[in-house]
Amino acid sequence: MKRPLVLAAGFVASLILVGGLILLVGVGRVGEALVRADPWWLAAVAGFALAQIAIWGQTLRTVLGTLGVAVTRRAGALLYAAAAFSNNVTPLGQAGGEPVTALVVSRTARVRYETSLAAVASVDALNVVTSLTLVAVGVGYYGVSISVRADAIGNDVLFVAIVALAVLSLLAWRFRGAMVRSVTRIIARFVTALGRVVPPVPTLDPDQVRERLDGFLADVERVAGDRSRLAAALAFSLAGWLAHVAALWAALSAVGYTVDPATLLVVVPVANAAGFTPLPGGFGSIEAAFVALLATMTAVPAADATAAVLVHRAGVYWLPIVVGGAVTGALGADTAASGAE
Repeated sequence: MKRPLVLAAGFVASLILVGGLILLVGVGRVGEALVRADPWWLAAVAGFALAQIAIWGQTLRTVLGTLGVAVTRRAGALLYAAAAFSNNVTPLGQAGGEPVTALVVSRTARVRYETSLAAVASVDALNVVTSLTLVAVGVGYYGVSISVRADAIGNDVLFVAIVALAVLSLLAWRFRGAMVRSVTRIIARFVTALGRVVPPVPTLDPDQVRERLDGFLADVERVAGDRSRLAAALAFSLAGWLAHVAALWAALSAVGYTVDPATLLVVVPVANAAGFTPLPGGFGSIEAAFVALLATMTAVPAADATAAVLVHRAGVYWLPIVVGGAVTGALGADTAASGAE
């Protein structure tokens, strides 16, 4: 099946999932909540969503600066808008969009593909770190200040998951050399085996694969080694997540509910983790996760929570697709024009 057909099939599956969710909670009640939504709060959702793109664009700009690639603030925001587009239309979210985004950054900023991939991967890794920080703060706040409808076991599971992910990340970094060697062998064997079935696929030399991966890893280490820029990138990443949280808070306010922001510090990162599915950008699975968490952790009825989530996702999912798609097209045209000169 050709790639456009695969993407189309993914969006159809996502629409079916979202449609089923709306049917489950009540079409009429969701519609009523959307009709009464405050337009000023709707505008605020869009504003926070655009702010997130601009802020995370500075995260990408800071990381590229660490790797010796200078881009303007405007270029950083535009490049991240293109990244958001790739992530939102590709299965597996950031994991699926990273290679495409890296290609756009490589061609636009005129840097090695390995360098641009290292920058994009580093930004996504920083966003994971800061999202876990938000979850930890939110869970900690619950533990010492308030009681929630979710039981204590749920909070314990979240805490254990955070610790486990942190430990796995540290182990992966500690044994990164061995991991590179293992990945090298796996890639080389896979491509060689594929070449026996599909003759046009060339046989890969493991040494060449290792050289590419070593270059990628060296760039990642450069990002981790620059303490001041790493701190700045983390600050931008955290600010971007807070803009995302603010967008959900505004969406809930639009349908008439005020929710404790501490709750949303947990809801937003955990729900977005559902983006690692075969669906494009997690469309459908993320909506379902948001509604389930809001219905469990807040007093918002499921139908109103669904309406708020649809408004929120219109800002943080569909708006970046429109803006990022336009930016990607413009960057592609500029790159083609530059190559023709």
